[in-house]
Amino acid sequence: MHTDEAHIEACVAAWRASVPTDDAASSLSIVLGVDVGATNLRIRLVELTGGVAVDLEPQQSKRVSILLERLEAVEDLLSAVERSLACSIGVAAAAIAVAGPTPPHVRSVAITNYDEDDRLLVVASLPERLFPRNATRVLNDLEACCQGLCAAHQRAEFGAFFSALGESSSDVSLAPGSNLVLALGNGLGVGLMLCDSESERGTPLSERDV
Repeated sequence: MHTDEAHIEACVAAWRASVPTDDAASSLSIVLGVDVGATNLRIRLVELTGGVAVDLEPQQSKRVSILLERLEAVEDLLSAVERSLACSIGVAAAAIAVAGPTPPHVRSVAITNYDEDDRLLVVASLPERLFPRNATRVLNDLEACCQGLCAAHQRAEFGAFFSALGESSSDVSLAPGSNLVLALGNGLGVGLMLCDSESERGTPLSERDV
């Protein structure tokens, strides 16, 4: 991923309205979401004041070294946007979703759908500007999906993304109790997640005896 004008212009156009005009030391806060897929690396930047998201163009990555290069390019992108908007940009929180088990307080994770000789991601190696040490979450990719479903349910936004299958009801939401989420992909990570709608947390099968 290179810092191209299209990405810079997209961020500047999306976030310009949120830049304070009455503060000489103006700043913006964003959150960062990274999805490390079997084929593509996807990155979303969301400015917190206006809630405006910018999705960067997906990039192919099958090695941790390439992943880190892509993330360094995002740092360069934010620096370029800062210059264009004449304000500082800080990352308030970040999440990165990967294939494979991700226990709490994980320090490293083997990305199971990456090349075998370069699949170990050490959390401390992530760029600190993008991944604040006290505000970064590493998730299994299917757990991240479950978290997103829970968030859509809380905001009553299911209807914007899903339709009821074989039913005439327009009420599309999570059923009370536990729900099963099936993800059909081409990766080789954790194959089953358990999700409790009361705790609103998806758990990889490897973390719990069943």
